[in-house]
Amino acid sequence: EIYTLSLHDALPIWVALGALRLHYTAFTGDVTSKRGAGIYGLSVAPDEYHALLHDAIDCRANGETGEAPADRMAEAARLVQWVVDEAVAASA
Repeated sequence: EIYTLSLHDALPIWVALGALRLHYTAFTGDVTSKRGAGIYGLSVAPDEYHALLHDAIDCRANGETGEAPADRMAEAARLVQWVVDEAVAASA
């Protein structure tokens, strides 16, 4: 069986905010919502991800509908790599 992935707005949101939820838990020992993770990300993630995070927070509030361009998904993937790098550096 072959599965086709439709890149809609929710995918980068789930990727970006999900990764930041993990970052939040790893660095605070607490749990937060996706919206809370986005707000947290604005205070800890590099500026280059702030537009993505603002869009993710807005899209989350508006029902997660629409299309997500491939470059937005690539940006979300780079944010995930930043989260991983942060966690690895903190554990060293």
